[in-house]
Amino acid sequence: MATKTFTGEIAFLNVKKGQGARGPWKAYSAKIVKEDGEEYEEWVNFGFKKPECEKGDSVVITCVKEKGFWAAKDVEITAKASKDSDEEDSESGEDGTAEESEGESAPQASSSSKSPTKDQRIQYQHSQEMALQLTDLLLQHKAIPLSATAGAAGVAARFKEITETVNKLTVILNNDVATGRLVRDIEDVYEAPAKGEDFDGEDEGEGDSDE
Repeated sequence: MATKTFTGEIAFLNVKKGQGARGPWKAYSAKIVKEDGEEYEEWVNFGFKKPECEKGDSVVITCVKEKGFWAAKDVEITAKASKDSDEEDSESGEDGTAEESEGESAPQASSSSKSPTKDQRIQYQHSQEMALQLTDLLLQHKAIPLSATAGAAGVAARFKEITETVNKLTVILNNDVATGRLVRDIEDVYEAPAKGEDFDGEDEGEGDSDE
């Protein structure tokens, strides 16, 4: 079983909310930045229990890889977040708590700002990572229709189709986090589009939408 230790500061603590058969739930994950300022590519997942650590805390987290994700098994807080970091969060519209970075209070682009915030960039990066994993899973199960054309033209066509799938899934997953969309609002089963139909369920020839 693969293990990994994440040492550094919690740069972003994310909460994803949902509604299941047993009621509402929350899943917690965090992005860690090393002492030299370099950010770990992977997210640390805490599951459905809110972790004791907070944004800005210095931590040493031992994780085990489960189903492609790094699940926290042991969390040691070596230093609590300073007041200065809390004040900095407030200036950017965040108070450092997981609750304020999700649902109705999730970080969203301001109408007066053209550049995404650091939290928004991290959120988008995480969505892209999840989109890549989901696309890989769909390809393994042949759930994405790809061009069967041989030769260089076929390779180019399949590259375009897979890239478009990743991009669209990234936007969908990022939107789920930003808006706090509930699980009950998402279809349980992904139905692969028929030939001649794009990823959104629209006919490529006519452009009609199910909506």
